[in-house]
Amino acid sequence: MMRSELDYQCTHDPLTGLYNRRFLYDEIKKSADNYISVVLLDIDNFKKINDRFGHDEGDDILVRVSECLKEEAKGADIYAVRWGGEEFILYYKSFEKDKAYERITSLCRNISVNAVLPDNNGVTVTAGLAHGKVSDFDELVKTADTYLYKGKANGKNCIVWENNEAQYSA
Repeated sequence: MMRSELDYQCTHDPLTGLYNRRFLYDEIKKSADNYISVVLLDIDNFKKINDRFGHDEGDDILVRVSECLKEEAKGADIYAVRWGGEEFILYYKSFEKDKAYERITSLCRNISVNAVLPDNNGVTVTAGLAHGKVSDFDELVKTADTYLYKGKANGKNCIVWENNEAQYSA
């Protein structure tokens, strides 16, 4: 196996082709302590998708959502990462939270159009957005996770940030 293949396997999720945690933490170690936006995004009702349509369809949804995330991450200042299961992180280097929010709103609509279930319903996602210094990355993830679960508890299919909740419609 060539070195480039090994490097790829060490830094990417095998199902989705997105970056993995190892890659992101390595990038963070190399980063200046600038302000960043971190979005933790979760596919709504993913267990129900697997239960109703099967794990192959669940995997296909993960891949289709990942393709939308890859499209969002085109450019040097954004990383799309499979965080685990049906959770993903978007890491916006040097992005103000308002701009990140606008981009995430558009991404969520894109996902609902491009990740469609066999019953023709679009997949929805809930997201938590946190903003702060690179050195506080782990704390930002916890904050984004808190916002994410606030959104899940209040009906899903939304973005939550700094105690504000905004619904978007597909």
